[in-house]
Amino acid sequence: MFSRIYQFKTTNLIPNQGSIGCARYSAPSKSFKGDVDTKGKKIKRLQKVQEKKLFAKEDDAVHKDGKHHNPEKEDHPIRKVVVAESLTAGKIVDLLASHNNAGSFFLGGMTVYTLQHKNAMLGVNRDHAGKVDCVSPKVACEMADGLFKSFHLTKKDKDQLPEVAVAVTGFAKTEGVKDLEPHAYYCITTIEGKKRQGKVAEGLKGKNRNTVRRIVAERVYLETCKAIGLKPHAGMFQVEIKLNRFEIDIVRCGSEAQ
Repeated sequence: MFSRIYQFKTTNLIPNQGSIGCARYSAPSKSFKGDVDTKGKKIKRLQKVQEKKLFAKEDDAVHKDGKHHNPEKEDHPIRKVVVAESLTAGKIVDLLASHNNAGSFFLGGMTVYTLQHKNAMLGVNRDHAGKVDCVSPKVACEMADGLFKSFHLTKKDKDQLPEVAVAVTGFAKTEGVKDLEPHAYYCITTIEGKKRQGKVAEGLKGKNRNTVRRIVAERVYLETCKAIGLKPHAGMFQVEIKLNRFEIDIVRCGSEAQ
C-alpha cells in the first residue's frame, strides 16, 4: 500500500467563507495479483534456468543394443540399476522388483524425502535444493550421481556395481504454494556419464496425491526400461511398445485412482 495526500476545500454554511482541509487517502497498491513474485514463481524461475542448462546436455542414454530384454533369459544383457526416490517413495523400486529374476539387474534403492538426507546420503547441494524445495533438474541429477557413490563396492565385487542410476523428485500436491502445479523431474545416468532427463507434468493437474505419485512412477519406470534394456510390464500400463524403433509410446498410464 502507498499513501497520497489530497487537499480539498470545505464550504461552510456562512457565505464567502471556506477553509482548506487535509485528508489522507490510502490508494490501492499498484501490484496486481499477476505481478506478485510468489514462492511458486520463484521456484519455476530457478527450475527453468536448470532446464536450459541440463536438458541441453542430454546424451539420451539408452541401452547399447537398442532392444528390450527378458530378465528370465539366461545371460541377458540388462544393465544393473539403482534408484533414489523422493516423490514416488519406493514405487519405481516396486515396479522393478516385480520382475521375475529381478535380482539379476536390480541392485537396490532408497527413499530420501528431506533436504538434509538428500545432502547427507546423495551429496545434493543444500543451497540450490533449499531454494527450489528440492525439486529441479539439478537436484534429480545430483541424486542420481550420488547413487554411484552410495552403492560403491570393492573391486572384488565389481560384478555387482551399478551401471545405471535413476532418481526422481517432484511435487505431488501444491495447495500451499501459488503458481505451481504437480510435476516431477527425473534423471537417469549411466556409469559412462550419459544422461536421460525429463519432466513429468502432463496429465497430473487436478489429480489426487497418490494418483500423481503412481503416474510419475510408471513413466519414469518406462524410461528406466529404455536405459537398462528391460522389457517392461506392458499390460500394466496400456502402452504400445515398438521394439524395432526402441520406443515406448505411453497411451495412458494406468487408471485414475478413486
